[in-house]
Amino acid sequence: MLAVMFHNVIGEMLDPYDRTLARIHGNRFERVIANCMEHYDIVPFGEAMARMKAGEDTSRTLTITFDDGFAGVYEVARPIMAWLGLVGTVFIMTGQADSAPTGQLMEFEWLEIGLRLTSSQVLEFPWLGLDVLDVSTVPARVKGLRLIKQVLKRQVAPVRQESMARILAALGISPEAIAAHADNSIRYRKLSSSQVWELLAEGWTIGGHTRSHTSLRGLDKSVLKYEVEGNADDLAVGFGLRNIPFAYPYGTPGDMDRYAKEAVRAAGFSAAFTTNPGCNGHSTDLFELCRYSDVALLSQGGSPVRERRHSFNEES
Repeated sequence: MLAVMFHNVIGEMLDPYDRTLARIHGNRFERVIANCMEHYDIVPFGEAMARMKAGEDTSRTLTITFDDGFAGVYEVARPIMAWLGLVGTVFIMTGQADSAPTGQLMEFEWLEIGLRLTSSQVLEFPWLGLDVLDVSTVPARVKGLRLIKQVLKRQVAPVRQESMARILAALGISPEAIAAHADNSIRYRKLSSSQVWELLAEGWTIGGHTRSHTSLRGLDKSVLKYEVEGNADDLAVGFGLRNIPFAYPYGTPGDMDRYAKEAVRAAGFSAAFTTNPGCNGHSTDLFELCRYSDVALLSQGGSPVRERRHSFNEES
């Protein structure tokens, strides 16, 4: 069984901040999915899992997933997929009163919007190992965003949160201004509860994605429980959802460990996706499922890579 991962699908003109993995234009999304239909049997998550567990040949079975719960999935991707007769899976954060990620900004979205709005021309972050960053042009800001994210991703969650606060202060943009910008842009707006209910009614699968989209590796047990079990509880209370799939935030081996995997299983999730590319078979650990982000390979009918057997139990 193959799975492909998207994040947001937007109908607005793309700009230099819009990396393909994070955002794809609706027109391109439609072409990619239509091309995939020529090479793969695209099915809902539940059917793909049933085929895999039954030991069927699922090398040409594909399921479509979206991380982070963006409103663009409902507003742009859903009509396209409905026209093609398809449904997908959306992994959502909770932690809000209505158990949907409405208004919830992820940490790197704060950073991206701050760089979009700042009037600064040069930034200095020697404590990050980045002495001088030119942010006088949009290409320079995009490059700076990438460099800062590379550093922050190597930090444990509490340190990263402190670093983010210092960076945002240096940008000179208020949290209120960042939140207002996000509310007015499909690039950042998240699903509402009513949109989640409509997706469920149309046969979509809703899965968990923690409460705040934090990397799960090395977390204190109480924080890990809050993020994973809390996410499961939110979705059960808010939407009556149980025994549903989960997607690890960021999803690389460096963003999780065996404790995270055990927490996801203990919380009652049925399976969990990583961001490791590969083909899933009957011997694949259900809590280490692989996904492609290389939509170009899939849309061209490329040969899947061999089933991946890396285990998160192997600590690095």
